[in-house]
Amino acid sequence: MSTLKSFPLVCCFLTSSLFSHQYDLEVRVGLSHLTKTLLNDIYGKAAFDAELEAHYQPNRYVGYFVNLSNFYKKGYTPDFDNPTHLNNLSLSIGPKFYFPLHCSPCLTPYLGAGFTGTWIHIHDQGDNIISYFDKGAFGPCFKSGVILNRSRFYVDIFFDYYIGYVKNYEQEYVNFSNLRSGVGLGYKF
Repeated sequence: MSTLKSFPLVCCFLTSSLFSHQYDLEVRVGLSHLTKTLLNDIYGKAAFDAELEAHYQPNRYVGYFVNLSNFYKKGYTPDFDNPTHLNNLSLSIGPKFYFPLHCSPCLTPYLGAGFTGTWIHIHDQGDNIISYFDKGAFGPCFKSGVILNRSRFYVDIFFDYYIGYVKNYEQEYVNFSNLRSGVGLGYKF
């Protein structure tokens, strides 16, 4: 009987602890700037980037993020002028550290670092060749930005750096690192 009586108390405790922390979801758009010169020659300097990021923030100063991002870019191979495209899909996770400003409570700068897993797909197509390149890579990511917060909705101006290297067909490492900058719109639950 005592277990049955304590069940509602346990449910209330778990529910209150679940909702006493802050969860939020953010949709981000921006540009991904490839940092490798060879990739810039083929695909150009920047690609449109779309991201979905979720946060769990147990207190004002520390939080955790999970980010799913994708960018797609068309280009031409330098030697044969064949059409090609690059698709970069990343999943990253890690902590964020918030620095609330006492002089301006609606502005909160942050820094973060974590690990990212990246899947890179390249499709080259020419007159005599059709070539596919699918590789996965792991590496660090670094996040920074400023959150403009007035209510449950907020705006995030971000600058992130993702580092990734994959081996090509000649077993040489190719640098797929990129700098991402843009704006996010989020909602706090």
